[in-house]
Amino acid sequence: MNERIMQIYKRLNEINHFLNKELTHEMRISYKKEKNELYVELARLKGQEKQ
Repeated sequence: MNERIMQIYKRLNEINHFLNKELTHEMRISYKKEKNELYVELARLKGQEKQ
């Protein structure tokens, strides 16, 4: 598996861990935005792998 994909999965796990904690509204929005961006990149990379 692509190393960048592995990095994305690791970061997504970290973000999910942080989202389970009490955060300020701004921090929660920031983490969710990063999470969405990572999912977009992950989908793009997986699409490239299939080609």
